[in-house]
Amino acid sequence: MMLSAGRGFAIEDGDQLAATALYLPYVPRLAWIGMVMTHPDFRRRGLATVLTEHCIREAETRGLTAALDATVAGEQVYQRLGFERVAEVSRMLRSANTHADGAKPLRASGAAAQRSIQQFGPSHAVADDVLALDAEVYGVDRSSILGDLIRRAPDLSLALMSESGRVLGYCLGRRGRQVRQVGPVVVRDEGDGSAAVDLVARNLGENGPVLIDVPDLHDSFRRRLESAGFERQRGYIRMVRPTGASFSHTSYLKRVFGIGGPAIG
Repeated sequence: MMLSAGRGFAIEDGDQLAATALYLPYVPRLAWIGMVMTHPDFRRRGLATVLTEHCIREAETRGLTAALDATVAGEQVYQRLGFERVAEVSRMLRSANTHADGAKPLRASGAAAQRSIQQFGPSHAVADDVLALDAEVYGVDRSSILGDLIRRAPDLSLALMSESGRVLGYCLGRRGRQVRQVGPVVVRDEGDGSAAVDLVARNLGENGPVLIDVPDLHDSFRRRLESAGFERQRGYIRMVRPTGASFSHTSYLKRVFGIGGPAIG
């Protein structure tokens, strides 16, 4: 999925894969760097730095601003490469036990009566409206990677519709080997937490572990998840390597209640 939307780089030692990195160009502004991983046997040799620098050069060649989500441990490494912290993200996990002590189901908001949730696939007309909304919010074209998510899991692809048929928000999902991930979760209006709750409540399902990566600025939304049995597993730090580009690296997050994970931004 991701290699079709960008480029993957690796360092090998003989037949052993030592380190990897993924480069996703989100034209016309961003280049997302993800999947920066080093095999335990090859750590502390600077291999991740070499691959990240290679991705930075790819971005600069195309006039794109490099961005990524770092772990707490990796923040200093990226700071040395010129990246700056712009936001924080919390990974929220609901275990397979959906009846944990004190947990309450995540219920749709009272506004749900004035709008409906529609499941859609890649050939549905709503899919184009969803991709257009994402481009409006992020200011970049992520249609390749999002289109693939929709194709792989149309049953987890949901759009929140107004009575007039306008897309008010969307939520995608994907199935991993052990955990199902919800995200991105994007709404049309800043701070429309009720739209995010409506979408995520529909997408959670009844059983099995689920995770969602929530920007920390949406504290009330995160608390709603916690009351529904989610726990904060760990944090990520959204970082950008500043260039002369004149656009905000954080304002879009006011309409993003769940990111697509650190691999895709």
